[in-house]
Amino acid sequence: MLVRRLARVMIAAPLVRDGIEAVRQPESHEDAARRGVDLVDSSVGLPRPLSDSELTVVVRVHGAATALAGIALILGKAPRRAALVLAALTLPTALAQQPFSGDGGDDKRFWSLVGSVGAALTVALDRQGRPSLGWRVSHARSQRSAAHS
Repeated sequence: MLVRRLARVMIAAPLVRDGIEAVRQPESHEDAARRGVDLVDSSVGLPRPLSDSELTVVVRVHGAATALAGIALILGKAPRRAALVLAALTLPTALAQQPFSGDGGDDKRFWSLVGSVGAALTVALDRQGRPSLGWRVSHARSQRSAAHS
């Protein structure tokens, strides 16, 4: 139990710091955000490009959501859901940092964020030793059929 709590703090703390930094100093995150927006635009197309002020708002909202999800994970408030939200919010940030496109991505940052996504997904899937809903349903059905026999 203590190990789970410590692991959650270690997973969430850097993401909370990044989220708060994005809210306070969005300009330090705007290059990566612009690459991410360009990636989305080239994949699905946007009706119009985002202006610099709109991009700043997107960076701040994303940072605030990341920080709040990380804080929820640290406090143990719906930890599986908070971890899933963290993974979903961190994945686009990692993709915007991709080093493979040759457009200025950051190799170390990319792999760090990929690790964070993996860690958050691991926490999201952790049932803390409790059986899954599927197992409980099948177990109840087998118990019921055994009782009827």
